[in-house]
Amino acid sequence: MQYFAALNLLDDQTLLVHCTNLVEEDFSILERSGAHVCLCPSSNTWLGVGLPDAARLAGSIGGRLCLGTDSITSNPDLDIWQEMCRLSDQGIAPSPLLLMATEGGAGILGKLDEYGRIQPGCRGHLILVNSLEITACRSGEELERVLVSMGRPETIIHL
Repeated sequence: MQYFAALNLLDDQTLLVHCTNLVEEDFSILERSGAHVCLCPSSNTWLGVGLPDAARLAGSIGGRLCLGTDSITSNPDLDIWQEMCRLSDQGIAPSPLLLMATEGGAGILGKLDEYGRIQPGCRGHLILVNSLEITACRSGEELERVLVSMGRPETIIHL
């Protein structure tokens, strides 16, 4: 990170992927730089390269985080819910995880006015996660927790 900063490569147009080997100073550099980070914890696990300090990244750069699956060569599932579950195991709350999986990616791509949200003008595709656990939810917080922990591709109906 220090090398990238010295070369002036870090700004709001930069997307860093994985970030598994950050040192203390890197978090400050990232915070100041405006750079975005895409986390792919399943790929990191499959490759055996360790996991990023996702909680620390969420605390320092927040909305500039998104989730990815990397590619089929290092992640046979390509399941965004698996990515949320892995980060949930690291102590990230459901609400920020859902933002990373939706608005985070759209924002990093400069498409937040078109995708990642349910609002007038957005063109994103909607899905229905069809599970008994979701129908039993009685609060927004409970719904977020269930979506993050129990959403699976087999429960998705594309609308």
